[in-house]
Amino acid sequence: MSTQPWTIDSITHALPHPELRQSFLREVHLAPRTELETVLDRWERFVTRWTEEEAPKVEQIRSYYLEHGTLPPEYETPQAEEAQRSFEDWRTRMRAKQSGSDAAWVGPGASDPTTSTPSQPSRQRLTDRSARRSMRWGWTRTAPPSRTGWTTA
Repeated sequence: MSTQPWTIDSITHALPHPELRQSFLREVHLAPRTELETVLDRWERFVTRWTEEEAPKVEQIRSYYLEHGTLPPEYETPQAEEAQRSFEDWRTRMRAKQSGSDAAWVGPGASDPTTSTPSQPSRQRLTDRSARRSMRWGWTRTAPPSRTGWTTA
C-alpha cells in the first residue's frame, strides 16, 4: 500500500475475500458514530497485516504450486492428505448420487434398498410416497418437452 491514508474504499478493496468485504462494510454502516473510528482502526490494522505479511506468503505458496503442481513440503502433512482423501471420497459419493446410483452409499440399509434408517430413508419408501402424492393430486411424470416434467392428468 502506498503512503496515502486508508479509506473505506481502499480497505474494502484490500480485503482478500468477498465475505470479509461484506463484513467490513456491514460493520462500518451499522456502527454508531461514536464507535466508527474504533471499527475503522481495527479493520485498518487487519488489512495492513494482510497486505504486508500474509499476502506475500500466499503469493509464494501459489507460485510454488504453479511451478511444481503441489504445495510446499511444509504444508503436506498426514492431516492434509487425510483431508484430501476424505474430500475425494465425498466427491465420489456426490457424483454417484447425481447420476442416480447409490453404489457409493455404504452404511445401514446399503445392501437392502427396502430397509431404511432414520438418516437414510429407502428409495422404495420415497418412491411410494411420491406415487401416492402424485395420484392424490393427479400428477404424472412426463418426459420433456414439459418444462417442469409434471403435468396434470
